[in-house]
Amino acid sequence: MTRLALAGVGLAVGLALPAVSWWRAPLREGAAIGGVSMTPGEMQAFDVRVGAAEVRDVEDALSRTGIVDAREETGTTAVVFVEVAVPELGLIRKDAMAVTVVAGHPPLTGNVTWLGEISTATGTARARCELADAEGVLGTGKQVEVEIAIGRRPAIAIPREAIVLRGQIPYVFVEVERSSGGSRFMPMYISTEELTDMPWVPLPHGMEPGTRLVVHGAGAVARRLSATPS
Repeated sequence: MTRLALAGVGLAVGLALPAVSWWRAPLREGAAIGGVSMTPGEMQAFDVRVGAAEVRDVEDALSRTGIVDAREETGTTAVVFVEVAVPELGLIRKDAMAVTVVAGHPPLTGNVTWLGEISTATGTARARCELADAEGVLGTGKQVEVEIAIGRRPAIAIPREAIVLRGQIPYVFVEVERSSGGSRFMPMYISTEELTDMPWVPLPHGMEPGTRLVVHGAGAVARRLSATPS
C-alpha cells in the first residue's frame, strides 16, 4: 500500500517506480520470450479471467495508519479510528470509501462514518472507519493501514486484482495471443504513480483502453511462469 502525494497537503511519498512508463521485461532470464500459455481448461481450473483496461472514474486515496478500536455487536464489522491532519479534512467526505488489506486476505472495504472535532493539542481530527469483516480478520487493538477515498477523476484504469508485485515492482499479464486453443500472456512491468488498494488503479501512461489482460487469477499465472523452464 502506498501513499498519495498531494500538492500542498504534505503527505508521504510512496513507492518509487521506474521512470519508464510501460515496458516489457523478463521476470527472470528467458521468461518473457514465450510468456505463459494456458488452455481454456487450465484457465477455468485456476479461475483465470481476462478483461480489459478501460476509461472510468477512479478514486484518489489518502493512506493513514489506525488501530482497530472495536467490533460491532454483529461481529461482522470492525471499527478503525485514524488521525487526519487539518489540511486533509476538507478532502474527506462522510461515507467515503475506506479500504484496508491484510496479507493473505481479500481487501476489506467500508466507509467513513464519522469525523471528529479538531484537537488543539495535536492539530488533527479522528475519522471513524467501519470495515466489513465477517471473518474476524481485524482483531481489537490491531494496527492497520487504511486508505480513504478523497475524490474521483476519469483515467485509464485496470482492476487492482490484475496487479502482481515482484518485490515492490508492479506488473500485469497482457494477453498477446488468443485462439480456440487458449491464450498466451506476457508479463509487463507497469508504472503507476498511485498504486493504491482501491478497486481500480489509474495508469498515467502508455496502456490503451481495450488492452486485454488478466484481471482475476494473476497470481496463478505468475506461479505458472515461475515453474516454466528457461
